[in-house]
Amino acid sequence: MGREESIMIVVNKVNERIKYEKLKEQQEKSEEMLANVTHDLKTPLNCMTLMAEGMKIGKEYDEVAISMILENANLLMCLIQDILDYS
Repeated sequence: MGREESIMIVVNKVNERIKYEKLKEQQEKSEEMLANVTHDLKTPLNCMTLMAEGMKIGKEYDEVAISMILENANLLMCLIQDILDYS
């Protein structure tokens, strides 16, 4: 093997390593973004659910409306959990 071939092999390995590191960094950023988005969605959704459950216990508001809030909140929580499970 000649000197030029050896240099090309080293250059190719360095390029492969650079590509790997970039892909790894992109994956980490993607995971971090997903975690942040999920947290940002779940926090107010949890509050909404707890408030609606509290109103339901107090019987001070329309039970149909409260049930709809709870049902939709639970559907959103399931959707978010599915996204997390998929990723």
